[in-house]
Amino acid sequence: MCEGYTIGGDASIKIEEDIRCCQTFTPTYTHTIAYLDLDCKLCAFYRRPTILIVTTDDEGKPTDNIVTTGRTSWLAKYPTDELVRVRFNLDWATVYEGVLYAVVIYFPRPGTGQYIWWQYDTAGATYDGGMRGESMDRGETWTLYPDSDFMFFEFGKEPAPLPSPDPPVGNFAILDLQQEVTATGIKITVTTNVPCHLYCYWTAKEPEKHLIPILTRGIELHTQLKMCFVNWNENEQEEAGDTLFHTFTKEPWAHCETRWLTFRAKVMENWVKSVGPIFKKHRVWTEPPPPTEFEKYLEPHDVQDYLYLHRWSAQTFTPQLDYTIVGVSLLLGKWGVVPSMKISIREVASDWIPSGPDLASVWHTFIGLPETPDSAWRYIAFDTPYLLVKDKPYAIVTGCPAGDPWDYYTWRLQMHGNFYLRGEAPYSIDSGVNWTQRWDYDHPFITWGY
Repeated sequence: MCEGYTIGGDASIKIEEDIRCCQTFTPTYTHTIAYLDLDCKLCAFYRRPTILIVTTDDEGKPTDNIVTTGRTSWLAKYPTDELVRVRFNLDWATVYEGVLYAVVIYFPRPGTGQYIWWQYDTAGATYDGGMRGESMDRGETWTLYPDSDFMFFEFGKEPAPLPSPDPPVGNFAILDLQQEVTATGIKITVTTNVPCHLYCYWTAKEPEKHLIPILTRGIELHTQLKMCFVNWNENEQEEAGDTLFHTFTKEPWAHCETRWLTFRAKVMENWVKSVGPIFKKHRVWTEPPPPTEFEKYLEPHDVQDYLYLHRWSAQTFTPQLDYTIVGVSLLLGKWGVVPSMKISIREVASDWIPSGPDLASVWHTFIGLPETPDSAWRYIAFDTPYLLVKDKPYAIVTGCPAGDPWDYYTWRLQMHGNFYLRGEAPYSIDSGVNWTQRWDYDHPFITWGY
């Protein structure tokens, strides 16, 4: 157990309808939070409450900034109207030492008659890392009780201990330097032979060159070349501590501007003697053209398909040209607290159902989707483009494996029309292993590419 309060528990509050409750807590060290135990009394129900770990504002009240979410297993395994310790498994996330967080519990849908009692200590609570809180308007406003705490137990997955540091080194060497031109600058990644903390020195003025004297066999000759930086700027690497890989994002950096760069390093907070070579970088930015709209079906659409757990849906389509697909637009909605959704492109078998591995795919979490039955168009870019062949059918495949019947996505659907003549909308109830044809159904979609 990393954090918790186990003393008292002489009262409880009924969480139902518009009521939300919270317990704030402050980790004593940075760790990965894994699950929570709460002392509760349950009603005879099969709906599960939602639990969130969120950040807090300047007043110590919960915000909408979600760190992680969790659900318990089916509550039917727990006795009802008895005090039990209920476990909530969380998506692993890092919580940081000294930062105030809040555990928030509620039911996502009011008016269902579901409730849960959460035990708390009424007065004189001794947990000094946080306090109990209540909201009677679904989290719009919160009231905090500084002398009262809920019963909670926060368990974490502790990070592995850091290895003993190597002895200080006197030099470093640059093994590799990579650059990526961005819309407004250049992102530079440097690899060194030893862990160190790197500093970049750059200038837009070409370094001056001087010949300085060097004594050779008793004769002083001006043969030693010296490079001088003029009007230089210093930038520290983005990573903390001593590392082997060092990132510098140089923005803004104008188109067609030349800069000269070199590097110095610290090892264990001490400057080393060596200095990197001088690099000359000339930035050229060519903005890529926007993708072109290719295959599409826009309307009508009279119902929605539900995407959660093993229930997946797809839309097959047939390109009329060879093109490289880079993304799709889908007409989506959501309900509850939804996790990531997978969207991919697959080949299609002879019976118009998806077949084979993903040709292009991406996992995406949608922010700001309207709640079903409303919906909105969203563009999704694939991680890797893929070349589609003219007149060969393909499928857009969607699924939300971490969803459930109360937290899900919806994709608008037209039943019994077959308005899009080059495909259909099959569905699967076993995560895309087997598919069922729906030849006269279609999902709204747009494919984009070059």
